[in-house]
Amino acid sequence: MLYLDTETYSECDLKKTGGYRYAQHPTTRVTLFGYAIDDSPAKVWDVTTGSDMPTDLREALDDDNHLVLAHNSMFDRPVIQHTLNIVLPMHRWRDSMVKAYTLGLPGSLAQLGQALGLSDDQAKMSDGHKLVMKFCKPAPSNHKAFKYDKTTHPAEWERFVEYCAQDVEAMRTIWKLMPDFNDLDHEIDLWHLDQEINDRGMPIDLDTVAIAIERVAEEKKHLTAELVALTNGILTSSAAVTKLVNFLEEHEGLTMPSLAKADVSAVLLRDDITDRARRILEIRQQADKTSVKKYNTLALGTCEDGRLRGTLQFYGANRTGRWAGRLFQPQNLARPTIGDLDVGVDHIRNNTLDLAYDYPMEALSSCVRAMICAPKGMKLVVTDLASIEARVLPWLAGDEKTLDVFRSGKDIYKHTASGIYNKDYSDIDSEMRFVGKVAALALGFQGGVNAFMSMGKNYGVDIDETLASDTVRNYRRANKRIVGLWHTMNNGAMDVIDRTQKCKTVGKLLINIEDDWLTVRLPSGRKLAYYKPLNEDHDNSGRFKTTFMGVGFNRKWQRIDTYGGKLVENITQAVARDVLAANLPLIEAAGYEIVATVHDEVVTLCPDEEQYSSPALSALLSTSPSWADGLPLDAKGFEGMRYSK
Repeated sequence: MLYLDTETYSECDLKKTGGYRYAQHPTTRVTLFGYAIDDSPAKVWDVTTGSDMPTDLREALDDDNHLVLAHNSMFDRPVIQHTLNIVLPMHRWRDSMVKAYTLGLPGSLAQLGQALGLSDDQAKMSDGHKLVMKFCKPAPSNHKAFKYDKTTHPAEWERFVEYCAQDVEAMRTIWKLMPDFNDLDHEIDLWHLDQEINDRGMPIDLDTVAIAIERVAEEKKHLTAELVALTNGILTSSAAVTKLVNFLEEHEGLTMPSLAKADVSAVLLRDDITDRARRILEIRQQADKTSVKKYNTLALGTCEDGRLRGTLQFYGANRTGRWAGRLFQPQNLARPTIGDLDVGVDHIRNNTLDLAYDYPMEALSSCVRAMICAPKGMKLVVTDLASIEARVLPWLAGDEKTLDVFRSGKDIYKHTASGIYNKDYSDIDSEMRFVGKVAALALGFQGGVNAFMSMGKNYGVDIDETLASDTVRNYRRANKRIVGLWHTMNNGAMDVIDRTQKCKTVGKLLINIEDDWLTVRLPSGRKLAYYKPLNEDHDNSGRFKTTFMGVGFNRKWQRIDTYGGKLVENITQAVARDVLAANLPLIEAAGYEIVATVHDEVVTLCPDEEQYSSPALSALLSTSPSWADGLPLDAKGFEGMRYSK
């Protein structure tokens, strides 16, 4: 194994551009190349000296039998490719950060060392961040030197070299400490495919992005001017939260619980607020949309060839294995509120947004996703696993009655409502179906009254607490197998933690204790991992809860509570991910170039030819994996020049 870590210098802002654009920036260069070969001591090649690459490093890089390990290799790999012209076959790469994610551990090397109990001399050096800030970017503008290096700060540079070597040592120690029960061949192959997808990138319409940035600035200027006029100059920015809340209370008699999106939307539904208060809140909603900032991200992060790269983090959704977004975060795009996005893009380009839409900023927000645009002669073909979690949950619970609803093509929300209201499927009206929809989305993982009411609020409906309470009770009565799965998982986890059972089979799942991990083996063979589990009686009440160490609130490493319904939610989402993951190689083999996965959706780029179509892609995505016998799958999609769902 060749362990490596690079330190770089660049005038490019990594946080704004992402690793790929950073690697390609003309000022980016490797300054230190830390490495260790197998169990030999870590060394550092100081590239700034102008010396040739050390012979042992060159030989290890050239040896195809040497696997190559980096921590967050999606940074180091493009950097050494573009600055040192080192291109290694993808199959040789491994990543300690990705392995940490597969075990429910933090991705930060420093935090990971702490979590695994590394001593100070083994862990990442505590002053490393300060050294990186000094030597990896230009000096502050008010300093004499343009940049700092070993000539300006020789002693600190020596410390920087030590830091680079220690990172390699820490990475190697951590790699060896982490168990390998998720180092499955198909998962490693999947990660390699993920890296190829990140390398490929998404095609971006940079011309329209530039125009949209101008339109956003203009619209914000207009909204601010209107706010100033409405309040006689008292308010000059909708972002000034305290001032805005105080103004509404003092001048309009309106007390706001907060200015969070959901609270503002709820107040705007009321008919007892003044016209001025309503317009102030509308301005707040429009002017402070964070989604339009993504235009700037696209402008800064897209490479010169028009591709935005590095937007997918493999296993980034902790404990389930789903992909997370990076940089542009395609998983977090605002849902469109206008009809045809192609028309919206035309209005952006023609500067006619205010003529076509009551809320131009809303249109700008909706059109962000449409900046993903196929080049000439190509098209985007997109498909999405239909109601996948609603299918996986009853499959895990052995609820054949609900699975038959999907097999017959019936409406799952009407089916859920028929159980809640104890009525025939044919007697369910639109209001009942809505309750069934909210229940299906909110209650399948042991959610209670608050979860049901909160989900209703997400749909813009205030649900009466009595209705919520009745619905929760009736849902659980009608879905005994799902309720049973919650309790069986909860009790099974507690039993194996207490060692009253060596392991526990729950339907298609296996709960086990493997050293410091509570594991749940999924039907795919992959395992969910919960580190250092305990059964704890928090309040000395005799009611024990299962806890484990994980990344919790504010990204802190802490002890986290879990319970049967939460475990079932993790498992359901993980199985849904495994269905999608199993079919990605099929999609690639059929000639569709995957450019992104967005939750349960696959976005592909292919020639603009009839043989590539959304029905054909949907058939590939809904192929049943060998381990998913009896799970009814379906997928639906669309095709076009722009990403528009």
